[in-house]
Order: sequence, then C-alpha cells, then structure tokens
Amino acid sequence: MASLIWSPESLDDLGAIAEYLHRASPYYAASIVDEIVAVVEDIPLMPHLGPIVPKYRDPNIRERLCHKYRILYRVGANDITILTVIHGARLLPRKL
Repeated sequence: MASLIWSPESLDDLGAIAEYLHRASPYYAASIVDEIVAVVEDIPLMPHLGPIVPKYRDPNIRERLCHKYRILYRVGANDITILTVIHGARLLPRKL
C-alpha cells in the first residue's frame, strides 16, 4: 500500500475549511473535517477509484468527493499526495 502525504497547501485548506465552518457550528466543523480525513485515509486502499480530473490532463491526478468538497490527489509509484481540498463551487487552481 502506498504511503499518504498531505501537502502543506492541503493542510492549510483543511484548516481554513474547519475555521470557516466553526463560526457557524463547532460540531459541524469537526464532523466535516473528520469525514474528509476518513475519505483521505481510504485513498491508499484503492487510489485509482477516484476519477481523473480532466482540467489537468494527467492520469495520476484524481479526486474524491466528500460533501461539498473535492479532494485532489496525485498517485505516485510509492506514495499518494493530497494536493488540495477545495469547495466544489470554487474554481480549481491553474496549477497544482
């Protein structure tokens, strides 16, 4: 099984999501963050389960969904890197 790496940007994204949701409901914020983390922790079990992200035209960049959030990751030979966690209504970055 491949090792899992959170990029600094993805950790910042998760922190920003938690902070934003916490303003309305600390319980909801914790619940959503826990669910995102659970989805991420399952990625190494079946890394190719998530579809390819067409914008990047790279078969190794894939995504999984959790509620309204897109979790983008890169499948490498020995590891999986979480690139970003972004709300589905937002535009994806030009480059990852």
